[in-house]
Amino acid sequence: MERLRRISPVSDRHSYLVPVWYVAGQRWVLYEAQPANLLRAHPERPVSPTILADDVLQAMDGPRPSTLPRSLFSDVQWELWRTHQAFCLPFWCLQGMDGGHLVYHTETQERILKAKGHRGSPPPIGRAAYETQRAAWESERVLTGDESESVGPPPVYLEPCSFDTRTEEHLARFNRLMQLAGKLEHLQASGDPVTMEKEAQDSEREIRKAELAAIEQFLAPVSEVFTSARKKSETRDELIYVDGQSDRTADRLDYWIETGQFT
Repeated sequence: MERLRRISPVSDRHSYLVPVWYVAGQRWVLYEAQPANLLRAHPERPVSPTILADDVLQAMDGPRPSTLPRSLFSDVQWELWRTHQAFCLPFWCLQGMDGGHLVYHTETQERILKAKGHRGSPPPIGRAAYETQRAAWESERVLTGDESESVGPPPVYLEPCSFDTRTEEHLARFNRLMQLAGKLEHLQASGDPVTMEKEAQDSEREIRKAELAAIEQFLAPVSEVFTSARKKSETRDELIYVDGQSDRTADRLDYWIETGQFT
């Protein structure tokens, strides 16, 4: 816990990480805790691509999610809200050989990974989830009668790992991304409109460069476990489907860094 708190101190002014034992997967998962006072101060802000802070406030101050007919939230989140006074989303799973991995990938991260020949979705958490995903993958391959890459690489089972230097390095990269995002938010809220627009564009470009570096540092190595049989580019250490795909992917990444659009 001391190592985690050195890089992610508890605060009511910014988000921080909370370790949670994920019983179903028998793994430690770090949740990103967003302080309740920040959500109450800005109920109109999104806390995820599909959820606003106001949605969280109503749900967390309401009955236990498992007692409702349906809910977007879990009992774990409901309990963490009461113990930490923060809304918590699963962020990082401690399993694998490289210090862990993200629990979820953004749509852009998935598209970039797939374009580079990797599996887009993160690894399943624990043995039960792995066996479920493996069975679904086998069924799809049988149904389609397809042994080719269109079925995609199979899921992989990852052993639990400890919180170590590799984990700290990965989380430090995400701290950098969050700091850049905070800088961009500040720019968008104040300043001369002309200057603000140019600085905001520069900040957005810097964020995308940092995100791409993070993808290449930890997402791709985890995904390569799935794709050992694929062909490697001779000029770039990147997996490709067909000759020439590497250069096209590089062009698409350059375009994304400049414009924010990954086509």
